[in-house]
Amino acid sequence: MGLSTKDLVSEGGSGMAKTIAPGNHTLRINSIVLEDFQFIDGAKHLMLNVETEPIDGFEGFLIDKDDESKGKYKG
Repeated sequence: MGLSTKDLVSEGGSGMAKTIAPGNHTLRINSIVLEDFQFIDGAKHLMLNVETEPIDGFEGFLIDKDDESKGKYKG
């Protein structure tokens, strides 16, 4: 089974999206985490923590939410 990005609907709301929309992007992988999936026994959840190139008007997320002195991601 492959990943499909067809027929995705953009959601309403104001402000800039906090997710990366499907498409071709230049990303930096900051970390990869494999966790147990909490809703299905024996299943795993693969999480990629990525950063885009800097985006005008976007203030990046904190690198460490508990320590603002570490700064913010650029994208």
